[in-house]
Amino acid sequence: MPPSESPYVDVPLNLGRKNIRLVTLEDGDASESIKCNLQSHALDDECPAYVALSYAWGAKERYDDIQINGSSFPVGRNLWHFLNQMRMQGQDVILWIDAISIDQANVLEQNHQVQMMREIYTQACCVWVWLGEADDATMSDVAMQYLETRVALNGKDFNPKKLWNARKAKAILRLCEKEYWRRIWIVQEVLLAKEVKILCGGRCVQWIKLQQLLIDLQAISDRGRSLHVVGAPAVLDSPAAVIIRAKARWNGDPQPLTLLLEQYHRQHSTDVRDKVYALHGLASDSRAISINYRIDPKELFVQIVQHACSSVASKIDMKRSRKSLLDFAKLMRESLKVFCDDEELIDHISVAQWKSCNALVHQTPGWNYKYEISNLHVPDWNPQLPCYPATRKAEGPFAVGDIDEMDSYTSFLRGSRISAPSGPEETNTFLDAGPQLLSHSIFRTSAQAVGNDSGESARRRYLEKRRETFRRLFRERLRRRCLRDLDAG
Repeated sequence: MPPSESPYVDVPLNLGRKNIRLVTLEDGDASESIKCNLQSHALDDECPAYVALSYAWGAKERYDDIQINGSSFPVGRNLWHFLNQMRMQGQDVILWIDAISIDQANVLEQNHQVQMMREIYTQACCVWVWLGEADDATMSDVAMQYLETRVALNGKDFNPKKLWNARKAKAILRLCEKEYWRRIWIVQEVLLAKEVKILCGGRCVQWIKLQQLLIDLQAISDRGRSLHVVGAPAVLDSPAAVIIRAKARWNGDPQPLTLLLEQYHRQHSTDVRDKVYALHGLASDSRAISINYRIDPKELFVQIVQHACSSVASKIDMKRSRKSLLDFAKLMRESLKVFCDDEELIDHISVAQWKSCNALVHQTPGWNYKYEISNLHVPDWNPQLPCYPATRKAEGPFAVGDIDEMDSYTSFLRGSRISAPSGPEETNTFLDAGPQLLSHSIFRTSAQAVGNDSGESARRRYLEKRRETFRRLFRERLRRRCLRDLDAG
């Protein structure tokens, strides 16, 4: 039977269960195409022991094809060199490699597998950090050999001059500044690992070797000697140092998502949504933000802002932290690269706070918060809410009545009748009423839009103007309230 066009056709994943695909590298000559076997397994006690790969994808362009279950499969340069290096070394190991194990063209499968990242990396017997092929320009072999053979400084004979020479310092710095260390995905890949090994070219060192080097450099710095050791300050400030310190501090306890987003917002990702999703496995409140690659970054941004507001314990805490929420929203705006001015940020925060503290959306009929309102970003008034003239009861869900009586209209919310204010000048109490008794100042403006016309066209214009005026008043009131509270705080 000829191989199928895609290797995933014959190795499907059951998205209703915790299944993964594992890769086995076949033996082969260097002149032959790289060949791999791909099989699916349930991620349970019977799953074979596997190594999870942590690496930088690099440029998206196709570098070469490999064979997976007999089907041609394109891979990038960095992954090809890893597989080729493992084949040259005759490594007999089962691997989990995201670019191969996940069908990147299947959004539902992506969502499913990314949701499982914590379990995938936690259950791996080891995580291999691949820093790329050996590079004479960056002296990677010099750095790796130094890490393999160096002896940690000890307290009895603490002599910083024995640490390294200028050449080794330069090699280590270049190793610690590789693009790999700036990736957002490596944060959870390294932190969740039981054991970590660092591979570069044909060399391999244990993670503890790099960690111990950083400990020694920090001890030198704490004693005020770092300026006398070439390269020490630069290595301590390198991207690798950020991850090494995080791994040393990690005790296995998940942290709030907002804290993780603030801590790692400088890490890089090709897809900006991964600035959030790549931290999912480390978050204690990960269920609040589901993995969904079908939504755009703007919608994800609004979800994050709303989650940040809902995480505040009480109205008092929320008022005190209003400024910090605004700062967090600005940080996420930059991180997710969404277009959103400061006024719109305040709108998002205000609406999210109302939704969180007052349950406004759930308690008031006719509310429908829309994340994708491109211009206003405020709740939408449902035109089907019954409105009646004060002097008589109309039939049906809506009745225009006599145009002259428009000012005397009242709205009925949850069975309570409220007289409508006559104009925008009376909006000081707008939104101050509880969610069950919410006044709205829309009727005079709406009547002017209708004029002396009647019939269906007048009804549509009235509804359109009513909605427009309601949104305008809602937005203005929320902004004034938020700005007032920010000034007060």
